[in-house]
Amino acid sequence: MRFAEIREADASGDIAEIYQQLRLALRLPMVNLIYRHFATIPGGLQFVWSRLRAPLSDRSLDRARQRLAQRPEIINALSLDSPRLSRSVRKTDRKDMLAIVEFYNSGNLTNLIGLTAIGMLLERAVPATGPLPSPATALDDVPVMTIPPLPKIDALPAAAGVLVRSLAARHSGAASGITPSLYLHLSYWPDFLAAIDERLAPAFADGSVARAAETTRRLAQDEAAKLLPAMRSGPPPPDDVAGALRAPISLFTGSVIPEMVPIGLALSRALRAHPALPEADD
Repeated sequence: MRFAEIREADASGDIAEIYQQLRLALRLPMVNLIYRHFATIPGGLQFVWSRLRAPLSDRSLDRARQRLAQRPEIINALSLDSPRLSRSVRKTDRKDMLAIVEFYNSGNLTNLIGLTAIGMLLERAVPATGPLPSPATALDDVPVMTIPPLPKIDALPAAAGVLVRSLAARHSGAASGITPSLYLHLSYWPDFLAAIDERLAPAFADGSVARAAETTRRLAQDEAAKLLPAMRSGPPPPDDVAGALRAPISLFTGSVIPEMVPIGLALSRALRAHPALPEADD
């Protein structure tokens, strides 16, 4: 089973327009899986985007992302560095590896907070307070990330496909057919992916990932609550749209994204631990 989605190449009309707005507002080169899934729900992506526009446009969601990314409870929750992982990283590949990991870290942190807030709105039926905000525009001071294309799992070499499926099977979303796109993207480097799988296997088995995910989810809820006043513009969604959105939002904000956030931050830390890789300028 695969998680339903409308891929970017297949999008048209207002779905394609919202995808473009998301890329601009999030400053990311591709649209994350959860939004591609919302696009399969008639009216779903349109409602979600109507609520995310304001905190994205005024950068309050970006500031919330930065605060969450700096919480030591998440940063230090997992360690994925190992001699095998170190050996799997070639100097010429580190920049691309880190770009991919940071792309997902930025998207996962932003989406976790923003979608948690939308889930709160759906549950609390918060009344509208004003008109919809203007469409998002690109932020001149923050460039859009560039990363290699996302591979399709069926097109992967056999060994890489086995690794991606093995990693995906450990996650809570596996029963829903969700394959974390980070693993697909890192399949360009099968040895690196194998080293990740080796480190994550015991972390899932002993509950470390689950504990880190719960901490991440709880802290994201605190940040999401602060955004609610800025997300009340516009009419509520029809009951059928609200009902269709609740399950995927609950799945992604309850386990799928909270699992990936500490994993992604641990990978970033492991990649930056190599002396040849300079620290980013903040």
